[in-house]
Amino acid sequence: MASITYPRSITAVFILLSLVFATELVLCAGTVQSLRANTPPDRFPCCVIIDRLSNDEARVCACSAATRGFFGNAITIPQDVARLLTFCGKTVAANFACS
Repeated sequence: MASITYPRSITAVFILLSLVFATELVLCAGTVQSLRANTPPDRFPCCVIIDRLSNDEARVCACSAATRGFFGNAITIPQDVARLLTFCGKTVAANFACS
């Protein structure tokens, strides 16, 4: 199967939007920490941000935010990212990984 090649301008816009949403996801740090501690977190404001994204966009943004330390330093990637996405109603594959 042939791979799809996107023009650089589309790729640049996608990367920029991913970083913008990843920056907003700093608001999810408390939610991630609550999920790690098995304490029921509030869905607001974190899931409100994630709800605006498709499953793929949410995965990319959450992974970007996690690898940049926006959720705190003591998280496990990809397990805590998958837990957050699942909590916010996103579909997460069994073999989920942040790349």
